[in-house]
Amino acid sequence: MVEWRDVVGWEGIYKVSNDGLVKTCKHVRYTSDQKRMLYEERLRKQSKHAHGYMRVTLAKGQLLKVEQTHRLVAKAFIPNPNNLPFVNHIDGDKANNRVENLEWCTRQENMNHAVRIGLVQRGSNAHRSKLVEQQVIAIRKNINGLSVKKLAALFNISQQNVNNIIKGRTWKHLLKNKQLKESK
Repeated sequence: MVEWRDVVGWEGIYKVSNDGLVKTCKHVRYTSDQKRMLYEERLRKQSKHAHGYMRVTLAKGQLLKVEQTHRLVAKAFIPNPNNLPFVNHIDGDKANNRVENLEWCTRQENMNHAVRIGLVQRGSNAHRSKLVEQQVIAIRKNINGLSVKKLAALFNISQQNVNNIIKGRTWKHLLKNKQLKESK
């Protein structure tokens, strides 16, 4: 059953539903020259952001604000006692803003979830990756004791990339790899 609640910060003007719809409430507003304007209840049109999130434009007087629908739903329906800053789409579908598909989380939890369900690729599966896991392991082992400059030339990557790999700033998921730990 559809339930409507006030949009937090826009009480009496907009409502959001537990299935991700936003509507204008029936209300009266006065213009700067004191003309009375009556607004009827109607659904707000939503658009898709370049990253796939649904959003809606809200207005109060001269203030126009674009809000992400999933955040409006979460603020209205999901308690957040730990004041977590991010809203995660459990099924990974950024357009599915039903309350049962949303949860509050930390940035790290959000990223871990995205990697776990395949929204974000790591390592050699990442679309811009120049290396595969075995090459990264070889760089970290550096059995021959080559300089950073020579490793960069050998693998056709920048010296900065080599340094980031050696120091564990990139390809972090391989640091947890048992094979890599045993080979050191």
